[in-house]
Amino acid sequence: MRGSRRNREGYKKRDKLIKFLTFFVIAPAIGIIFGIGLVNYVILPRFNSDVNKNITEVKEELGKETITDNKVGNKEENNIKKELKIKDVNIYSIQVGSFSELENAKNFLNKVKQSGFSGYILKMENYKLYLGSFLDRKKADEFLDSIDISFEDVFVNENCILGNKIEYQKEDNKNIEEFKMLLETFKKSYDKETDLWIEALTQEDVESLKNEIIKNNNEIEKKINNLADKFKTKDIITLMEGFKNNLNKRKTILANIQKPIDIEVYMEYNKMLLEYLKTIKKG
Repeated sequence: MRGSRRNREGYKKRDKLIKFLTFFVIAPAIGIIFGIGLVNYVILPRFNSDVNKNITEVKEELGKETITDNKVGNKEENNIKKELKIKDVNIYSIQVGSFSELENAKNFLNKVKQSGFSGYILKMENYKLYLGSFLDRKKADEFLDSIDISFEDVFVNENCILGNKIEYQKEDNKNIEEFKMLLETFKKSYDKETDLWIEALTQEDVESLKNEIIKNNNEIEKKINNLADKFKTKDIITLMEGFKNNLNKRKTILANIQKPIDIEVYMEYNKMLLEYLKTIKKG
């Protein structure tokens, strides 16, 4: 009996130990292991996947914004404009009279012709009577010194034609230097020709004048053709059209130059010169 009782008590102690181990050691250990497995193999992969997806989406969005900014930047860069300043031009005209009535200007022009000079009338704020125009002050002064002192009111009328300022598109920059060369060719042509006109009128040296105009027209035409349809800036396109018109008038005047010089042709030449200056002037 006592042996059986001891055995039962032994079983009870063992059962209590097993229960204790089961609920307070084994079960928590299993729970911890299960939890670790759940975190490592289920929760973390899912979380990382969502995070990586969000990061990818963010990067894509940032990439789109960067591309958009670059497009805007490129557009703004293409719209950046540069400025071309056309050089000022001084014109020196030998003025012998200024009249409010055209008839009075014509009467005085007849007196000028009787004195052995040629002149022309230009309508400005009134009627100006000129003997010649130059782009070089020294040449104008030399001509003035050679004139008979009987012209009491004769003087060099100096006018400064302010060159225009043109904002042009960046893509036109590659042709701007050639455009400047065209402007310089026009200026040099008129500078030389205005001097030769006086020689043609006073010494009847028509051939030198004609040959110079032919040479200059060929050079101007070559430069205009080289620049044809190469500009996008509206103001430069307008100037190019003005230059073409001026060249056509130069050709017409050249065809009308004969010996002796017709004073009307000389008058048309000077009008053409003034029209060119108006083309390049500011405002």
